[in-house]
Amino acid sequence: MQGSKNQKGVSRMYMTYDVYVDGGGGLSKDEFLKFSSNAEMIINAQTFGRIANADITERLKKCFKEVVDLISKKSAVLGGMDGKLVQSQSNDGVSTTYLRASFAESCTITDNQIKDVIRTYLMFEKDRDGTPLLYKGVGV
Repeated sequence: MQGSKNQKGVSRMYMTYDVYVDGGGGLSKDEFLKFSSNAEMIINAQTFGRIANADITERLKKCFKEVVDLISKKSAVLGGMDGKLVQSQSNDGVSTTYLRASFAESCTITDNQIKDVIRTYLMFEKDRDGTPLLYKGVGV
């Protein structure tokens, strides 16, 4: 997986596939690689590029894992799951309950979930200059 480039143009990696699986991730390696670049771009956009000047913390790794999983869910919806998002799932009894929503609602729900995950994990994280990653103002 290729990570975002920091200010010197050096590629970085937020999480390896092995760390993803150890953290509870359930995607195949190919799926993880497919969705991880999108997760990087979304996190980079939501942090206004400041993530390139931040240390890779456990909170960032957890955020990245959850965003990858949500992008995977959204891809399933876009791939013809007929607007169904998994609301709850059981393993032994193999029971799955779907949230009924229109296609557009399903995509909006997932986009909002992604933003919520990023806010939850990165709200108090700062870059190496001390600027909050999610800061939207001018000057600090």
